[in-house]
Formats: sequence, C-alpha cells, structure tokens
Amino acid sequence: MSPPRRSPRPQVTARRSSARSPERSSWQAKAGLGFDRDSFAIDSDARRATCPDGKHRIHWRHRAHLAGDGAAIGFAATDCQPCPLRIHCTKGIAERQIVIPSRRLYEIQRANRADQTDPRWRRRYNLRAGVESTISEAVRAHGLRRCRYISLTKTRPQHVLIACAMNAARIADWTERDNHPARERPPSSFKRLCKARAAS
Repeated sequence: MSPPRRSPRPQVTARRSSARSPERSSWQAKAGLGFDRDSFAIDSDARRATCPDGKHRIHWRHRAHLAGDGAAIGFAATDCQPCPLRIHCTKGIAERQIVIPSRRLYEIQRANRADQTDPRWRRRYNLRAGVESTISEAVRAHGLRRCRYISLTKTRPQHVLIACAMNAARIADWTERDNHPARERPPSSFKRLCKARAAS
C-alpha cells in the first residue's frame, strides 16, 4: 500500500525590505534636538560630507552595512571638540562619526522619513497598530502560528475558524460591556518611569 500523498509545499521567498524606514534609534533623533545623520549634507558621488556647522569630513571609509555596502564618515577632532554645537551632535570625547548605507538606499530612507512627517501618512500608518494587535491576538490566544493539520487545503479552514472565533469573542466582549469601548489600560511602571525621567 503506497503512503498517502501530501500536497506540494509552496515555494515561498522571504525578503527583508531594506527600504523601509523605521523610527531612528539614535539619541539625536529621539530627542528631536540633536543632529542626527540626516542633518548632514552628504554627496556620495563626490564623497563629500558637511556637518551642520559647515565643517567637512576628513575620511570616508568603506564599511559593511546591514543592507549592503556603506560608508563610515568621520570629522576632525580639531573641528568637533571646540564646536559650539557639540552638545547637540555627539556625547563622545572624540570626533563625530556617522555610518550611511549605499547611496540608493540612503536616498530612499531620506524620502521615506520626509513622508513620515505628513499627517496623512501618519493616519494611514496608524492602521498598522490595529492590524498587528489582531495578529498578536490570533497567535497568542488562538494558536495561529501552528497548523493542526497537514496540507494547505486544511490549513485555510483552520485560519477561517480562528478568525470566526476572534470575531465571536470580540462581539461577546463588546456585549458584556454594554456596547461601551474598553477602558484605557493604565500606564505600565516602565512607561511611568520614562515620563518621569523625561520631565526631570
């Protein structure tokens, strides 16, 4: 007796979008007061970089980047240390250095970050929070991440049933609250600490 045949596995290609521009993690970008990487005038073709105070770079070295080839740009310590804008630029004791990806990716990132300042873009992006919370609920509460059956023909009904269960749970929760929105969750201890540090 021959073994049962399984449906062929789909060919899936995983890609990481290098053009996506998340919130920048440098302290300058977070504070909104300092000079982050985009505050520097950079010309990749001429390998020229100018800081907000008008000083020019002294070295431009090739450096591997998460998204491919990039460059490490450094400025002279003789320019950085006496600079009156130093407090907004670097906390290090030496000169300022910045790392950029390839020119094509860098231009895409700058364009994306400029778009993020548009209120219309922010309203569209806010929809992502609702989508991610729904996916998290499906994974954590209903086991969406693991399929209970073999073959795609059985996987799809499982996903549909999970979606139905989530809708039923949300309707029951809404009815239990007498058609009133859920109360806002109190801030966590970490969030209260961050607010206290920011206010001090």
